[in-house]
Amino acid sequence: MSPRSHHHAEPLRSKLERLFALADREGMPLPHLALRYLLSDADVATVLTGAGSVDELRDTLAAAAAGPLPSELLAEVQQIQGIALSPTSG
Repeated sequence: MSPRSHHHAEPLRSKLERLFALADREGMPLPHLALRYLLSDADVATVLTGAGSVDELRDTLAAAAAGPLPSELLAEVQQIQGIALSPTSG
């Protein structure tokens, strides 16, 4: 890994560790957190997911059925990512 790549890898690693910890704290798999994060963005009209099996599809549908993240959790994810989304109304 070049010094430049390493420089960018550390902040990304830190963000990933914090996201994994947040998902663990909330008792949800990271893919559920990610999907629900995208569903929380009013500017996102479609989320394409890939399922390798019927069980994975059911799991993805269950995460989607849970809907957007609660506002407090969304704010934590946004803080970790350092970006702001347009929250959905609801």
